[in-house]
Amino acid sequence: MRTLATNAWTTKAPMPPARSGLGVSVVNGLLYAVGGHNTSVVGQAFATVEAYEPTTNAWTTKAPMPAADYWFGVGVVNGVLYAPWAASGAQACCRRWKRINRS
Repeated sequence: MRTLATNAWTTKAPMPPARSGLGVSVVNGLLYAVGGHNTSVVGQAFATVEAYEPTTNAWTTKAPMPAADYWFGVGVVNGVLYAPWAASGAQACCRRWKRINRS
């Protein structure tokens, strides 16, 4: 994490599980990590959703997406996090958006 006041980077709690191709956005001060894929196992996608709380330096597991996915963007509209289906399997570039449960 970069601290603006000191212009320095510091290491924070690791994201569970470590992955790439995930969507990331901020809602109400929490950093959400959505989906992604395992870089050690080809084609293994995640449906997981975690929220990072900067004040406690802790990740919390949230309700998962309905299906595993990776290489997609996420967006926030009126405080709600959305993720479109994207690159996993044959579903590349679909225009539907899915609301992620904020529980």
